[in-house]
Amino acid sequence: MTTSTPDASSARLLVAVLRAQLGAGEHPDPAALRSCDWNELCALARHHAVTPLLHKAVEGWGTRVPEEPRRRTSLAYHTNALRNAGLQRFVAETGTALAAAAIPVLLLKGTSLLRTTYDDAGLRYLGDVDLLVDESDVPRAESVLRQTGFQRSGSPAKVHWPTCDFHVVYGRPGVQSIPVELHWRLFEDFLPYVFDLAEVRRRAVPAHGLPEGIFTMAPEHELAYLCIHLERHAVIYSSLIGRDDWFDLLVLPQGKGRLIWLYDVALYLQRHAAVVDWNRFVQDATQWGIAGRVAVVLELCRRVFTSTPPREVTEALRSQSPGLLERTVHGTLVATFRVAERERRGAPRSRVLRWLGPVANRAIGWGHMWRSIFAPAAYLRLQYPRDRSRLRRRLRHAERMIPEVCGAMWRKLGWR
Repeated sequence: MTTSTPDASSARLLVAVLRAQLGAGEHPDPAALRSCDWNELCALARHHAVTPLLHKAVEGWGTRVPEEPRRRTSLAYHTNALRNAGLQRFVAETGTALAAAAIPVLLLKGTSLLRTTYDDAGLRYLGDVDLLVDESDVPRAESVLRQTGFQRSGSPAKVHWPTCDFHVVYGRPGVQSIPVELHWRLFEDFLPYVFDLAEVRRRAVPAHGLPEGIFTMAPEHELAYLCIHLERHAVIYSSLIGRDDWFDLLVLPQGKGRLIWLYDVALYLQRHAAVVDWNRFVQDATQWGIAGRVAVVLELCRRVFTSTPPREVTEALRSQSPGLLERTVHGTLVATFRVAERERRGAPRSRVLRWLGPVANRAIGWGHMWRSIFAPAAYLRLQYPRDRSRLRRRLRHAERMIPEVCGAMWRKLGWR
């Protein structure tokens, strides 16, 4: 059985609903609601993890929403609200145990946002509990988790090229428990991102309502991290802002970016803009070589949800167009996404589809591999400050990364 791909009207209606829920736009026209394909709309909302937000936005629309979609979205919201209430208690208990062992911990991503940004815990899905500790504290933190019934659930999730551990996953055996991801870095160390973890920990703030020793990032760092986390998953965002079809690609179900993560950024801007030190935000993003990538996400946030930081911040960050190599990789990724979409719709398997189909399954991995070798100039300046020549920096970086990439490829192919 094949499923149809949500058409442009479904995608734009979903974004209009989210914008209205955010308070950044008018509610959709009733005629559009009556004529839309609610199966397509709900499928797209499910892919982008915004079904609870869809429920909240339409719960007062009465008969304009068919009974079955209204029931499904309501069930998703209320189930998630109950689940997240239990998770909040779990985070408090786990945080208390870690704090008692004198292990400082930072809450990451949705685990933090449920406490700092969302007023209604039912609106935000939480796939796992993300905690950041110092790398030297990982063994002791593991001991604490084991004492509370958790076990390491196999090897950590591996990135594609090259393999690199940056967190460990734990779960409780025999029951359906949410995974706990114990991080000691924010990103894989081969990706071209720089975050000064010492500075992040130094400026962390106590988590509201939790024991001493449990923190969230300072607003400037949390906003930057939300942007880079989304950009890391989406890969192609730096190319989107220069394309006419940017909106279609943003909501394409085969993509790895999720609208919920862009909604997180928009909501964070709405709730915390007044307490963000924007000068420090720009300064840190610039010093860490991520200013251009942060600017790309903020620009897409402006286009989709009309949320934006002060104008002078946007101008200072200066989103940069990707170079030829990066555009080529992004174009290939877009092509594979579209191939995967056509296959999902049951399109006849042409010669091109047969050739590109297997590639589509590895597209994001290849994108990360390419990015790890051909890193942005700002990143290379930070990594190789003694080399004044741009070419010399690239050669030194390739010299370091290519053996890692080749080794990972050989391991995947079973070669020794």
